[in-house]
This record gives sequence, C-alpha cells and structure tokens, in this order.
Amino acid sequence: MGIRVERQQIFNYSDVYKNISFSNGENSFSFLGQLNEWENVEITSRIFYKKLEALLYGEEVRAKMYDSFIVNMLTYRNQKDDTILDLVKKHDYSIESLHSFFMEMFDFVYFSVKKQLPYTKHLSLISNAVSELLENTFKYSSRKYCITAVLDKNSDYPLNIYIENTYDNDDIGKINENVKALRLGIEEVNSYSTPEEAYFEIMKNRLENSVDENGEDVKTSRLGLAKISADTKSRISLEENSEHFGEKGITIKVSIPLELYSREYFNEIIETSLKQHSQLPQG
Repeated sequence: MGIRVERQQIFNYSDVYKNISFSNGENSFSFLGQLNEWENVEITSRIFYKKLEALLYGEEVRAKMYDSFIVNMLTYRNQKDDTILDLVKKHDYSIESLHSFFMEMFDFVYFSVKKQLPYTKHLSLISNAVSELLENTFKYSSRKYCITAVLDKNSDYPLNIYIENTYDNDDIGKINENVKALRLGIEEVNSYSTPEEAYFEIMKNRLENSVDENGEDVKTSRLGLAKISADTKSRISLEENSEHFGEKGITIKVSIPLELYSREYFNEIIETSLKQHSQLPQG
C-alpha cells in the first residue's frame, strides 16, 4: 500500500510539472499552471521551492553544491563510475532500496553543505507562504495561477513574489465579496507596526472572536495572511488586475527584505564544506 501511494505521488509530481509553462529571466522566473487537484497545491509549492533555490543561489552555484557532494559520496562508496543499471543491480532490483539510496544521497547534500548556506530556512518559509496562497487559489478562484519571483538588488525588499489568479465564473457578487475580504485582510495585516505584532493581535482576535454574528468563521484568511507576513518578514499588497489574466484577475504581491549574498560567498562555504567532508567513510 505504501509503495503504491509513494509511486502515485511521484507520477502526480511529474504530471503537474509537465503541465506548467516556465519562463526564466536574468533575475526572475515565472510559471503558469492550473490546480486541478488539492494535492497539486503541495506539489506546486515544491516546484516553486526548487525554482527559488536556483534563483537565490544561481544555477552555477546550485550545480556545484549538488554535483560536488554527490560525486564525493559516490567516490567514497566506489560507485562513481556505476551506470544506472549497475546501481539497480547493486540494490537487488528493489525500488525501496533505490529510493532509500537516493534519499540518503540528498540528505548528505543537505546536512553537509546546504544547511551551512544562507536561505535554507527562508526557502522553506517562503515556499510555505506560497502554498498558503495557492490554497486560496484552489478554494476561491478558477484555480489558474501565475507565480513570478523577481530579485531587485537595489530595493529594500529585494525579493518580490507575485501570485496571479483569475475568476472564470459570472457570479460577480461572489467574486467582489471574496476580493473585498482579501483586500480588508491585507489592509488589517499592514495596519500594525510589525508583521510579528500583526500575527499576535490577529491570532488573539481569532481566539476571542472566531465567528461572526452568523456563526461563520471570518478570521482564518486574515490569520493566514498574518502568518505569511510574520514568517517571511514581508509586506503584502493587492492589485485588482493581472498581467496574465487582465481585468478578470488579481495579483497578490509579497515583498521580502531578504539579505543578498555574492556567488563568491556561496562558493567559499561550499569549498570549506567539501574539505571537511573529504574523508568520508566508505559504506
């Protein structure tokens, strides 16, 4: 049962990835897709994580990080020159054993070098924020989206993430109601002096007043926005139009005051970590 579920998750990831349209700029990336299933929210946020990782570190640094340490591990296991068929045979044609092998390989990269680099925690928190916004995409829009991330080195908020959604139905009243609730939620979050204060106060208000006069929960979305702002130290804004979807779209902008580092700084950490792990025990 477990292996069937795991295999289906891998196929789902592949299907979602193949149905996304990607574009990359010098300091940006963008991708356009649709959330056909609830499970696609998590998959899409994981794809975003890898794209953001490449943007923040740069493709060259990221390749060096993974390639160097994977080669390092394989060399000390006397597996560097093995073909895929060799690896399959050495793992007794067992998909479970191969899966464990690859998990161990990527864990080694994470704990040996990636954890030493800046952005490890940021990547998770920002991806969780995108996942939260994609949940709203699934629940309240046509489920079509465009995600764009842009680095601006001259800004106080160097990382800007744009989530664009659209509405295909003709229920203007419901659309206006959802957009108004979103706008008011963002305004409330931004009305506090810091993201941390916003999260604390909105959390306190939610505990004290979790439902409105009709017994409906009205605080959840605001709490989610407040958590995004607090986790990423960001400012959130809303535009009631969209570059990709026009007047039938909205754009949520998350501006993050991320400290930027040079490629030389990343390479120095990688080289230091490589030296520290140059004498791996053979396994």
